[in-house]
Amino acid sequence: MSESETDISVEFLEEKTVSNEHHVISLDSDEDSAEVKAKHETFRLKQNTSKRGLEEIPIDAEEHGLKKPTLRSSTEGGQDIPRFQSPIRLISNDPYCRVFPPSSDRHTVTLFDLVGSRILEHSYQFNMLIDCEFLLPFFKADPLNFELTLIGVQSNIAVEEIHRLQYRIKTVDVSTKLPKWGTHHSKVMINFFHDDTCQIVIHTMNLTHTDYLAQTQMCWISPRLRKLNSRADTHDKKETLDPIYDVGIIFKRDFLQYLYTYENSVVSSLAVKLKAFDFSPIDVAFVGSSPGRYEFNLNDRTKTNLDSVRDRPLYGYGRLRQVLDRYKLTTPNDAKLIMQVSSISAPLDNKHTNIGTHVLSSIVEGSQVIVKQPNHKFGGETGVEINIIWPTEKEIMNAHYGHISGHAVMFKSKASNGWYAYENQAKFLRSFFYRWSSKSASQSIAGRSNLSPHVKSYCVTKNDFETLEWFLLTSANLSKQAWGAPDRGYGATFQSKSQTKHVYTVKSFEAGVLIVPACIKTKYKIKKPFALTPVQGTDFYEGVNDGNVHYPIRLPYDTPLKKYSDNDRPWTTEKLEEIYNTS
Repeated sequence: MSESETDISVEFLEEKTVSNEHHVISLDSDEDSAEVKAKHETFRLKQNTSKRGLEEIPIDAEEHGLKKPTLRSSTEGGQDIPRFQSPIRLISNDPYCRVFPPSSDRHTVTLFDLVGSRILEHSYQFNMLIDCEFLLPFFKADPLNFELTLIGVQSNIAVEEIHRLQYRIKTVDVSTKLPKWGTHHSKVMINFFHDDTCQIVIHTMNLTHTDYLAQTQMCWISPRLRKLNSRADTHDKKETLDPIYDVGIIFKRDFLQYLYTYENSVVSSLAVKLKAFDFSPIDVAFVGSSPGRYEFNLNDRTKTNLDSVRDRPLYGYGRLRQVLDRYKLTTPNDAKLIMQVSSISAPLDNKHTNIGTHVLSSIVEGSQVIVKQPNHKFGGETGVEINIIWPTEKEIMNAHYGHISGHAVMFKSKASNGWYAYENQAKFLRSFFYRWSSKSASQSIAGRSNLSPHVKSYCVTKNDFETLEWFLLTSANLSKQAWGAPDRGYGATFQSKSQTKHVYTVKSFEAGVLIVPACIKTKYKIKKPFALTPVQGTDFYEGVNDGNVHYPIRLPYDTPLKKYSDNDRPWTTEKLEEIYNTS
């Protein structure tokens, strides 16, 4: 199947063929398309399939007490420093937090915050699964002055005639851009408002009941962007850019280039529309994936003045390499690479080579050797320490919505049709696994211990989460379709000192943002020691005043992490099949 890592929100799919029997996604082949699996998964989660109902969808933002936190500035050493709020936001889950500590929803955002503005003029929704029955109640704009464009695979967009009577809805089918086993997995909102501003949201959630209520989700929200004035327009057209001072313009170029890869008239028109806006308030880097074959020069480590802006952009792990090199964020050793995902796909080979352990770790280390050998010895004095946050069977079964939430947490661990790579990979990865919930729900500070993960995040820490070197929020799981796979002749077996380029192929659309400390420090002209500081249960740093400037990054999980015990078993797709086969 295209993505044992792909999100399948089971409640989303059609009701027409619902039976009284439970259905389970067929996982016999790693190469079945996500769309085919989706068509087979026909029951709705909200139809009493859970031990707890999912029928509670709040319909009034004020019921949440949604008040924006007051931002206070502090004056330290004669410098006025704002009280920073985490750019990574936790998406609210009101029904869950009625059962667990209400503080778990502190400073969170809802879909009302993202699309509920009454002056919303046009909303573009890029996603894998879109259920209009779920989505439309969150819009409060005047239907006569509002348009909604849904971008994805047509068979995964549920829009009925009654929905088209409510709003002007256009659907854009991108299936022709997807190679075999690829998916449109990006989760992006682009909202235009009647006051001539726009806003971009990059998030982790399918637009379905299940994803909103049964799983932990996060998002990044851009500032409201205004139209370019003459001065900003001149700055926007600079050919030589500074990667730190011009991070917003670079984001704009990268994001628009990504949109043009859709090769679709509607999406291209959207890119043209965005050209008129000033992106300079944005202070993050865009890290995306788009189907295609890409290559990069192994000896060209960095181009800090961005002479390469006219070159064909890279996507997948090549794109991550570009960004980490550009901002000098590679870490050869003495650090931990934390990869927290909701799906792990098939290995890169017929052994156990995993995209995260054998490729992404090399990218993070800044290694010239892109693909580690299958027999690479991890845990030595060189290289980053790899931690993969993955829920156990017990964590999923004890989650607020039980095994239902395990439908979107996908990891195949047994041989299939005589192919033992799944089994070998599962055995190999276990030594890297850490629990999703290192604390019980009553003790959790992050507040999502009993809500299974659908968020995907990657970060590096050198001091056990006291600070972070960088943080990436993305739709990309540990998947070769999402990040890319080396082309034949460029894998571990063929690498040599004489090789000067690397070629790889990406099959899916993905979107993410990477938080770069230097960009934020420069933007606010901070002279004091500065660090990305993890926070949980809040968007703000609430620690001691140690004379440093702490820029908060909200984590969805508690720290310190808790390594698997001998008795812990990872949640797998086989466990889900077992549950339905015995029910």
